[in-house]
Amino acid sequence: MRGKKAASIDFDHEKLKGWLGVRLRQVRLLRRFTMHRLGTLVGLSWQQIQKYESGQSSLSVSRLMQICIALNIDISRLLAEACLLNSSSCCSGNVDQNLAAKIQPENRSKAGKLSDQSGPVQISGGS
Repeated sequence: MRGKKAASIDFDHEKLKGWLGVRLRQVRLLRRFTMHRLGTLVGLSWQQIQKYESGQSSLSVSRLMQICIALNIDISRLLAEACLLNSSSCCSGNVDQNLAAKIQPENRSKAGKLSDQSGPVQISGGS
């Protein structure tokens, strides 16, 4: 593609970074994990966990997966919700509609609550 400029993707990275941090902190607190405990589980300092939660540092996909495993979060639901909440259509409309319906705020009771300690965290609703 010489001479042609690639199309720019409209995506708010800072918004996503901040949102992910807030959601991970919510789940960590519901799971009664300290930043130190979570950091130890994934091989990070508590300071780095704090940077992720405050949106000061970006998470790689592999690091996000480690944290989701440690907190028992369903990463597919987390990412689907992130796409639905991003006003810039980060998923270009490719979100599975059945999954999207499960994480809409009006379906919270059907999808499960963050405080359910028995299984994977069902991400639902807004912040």
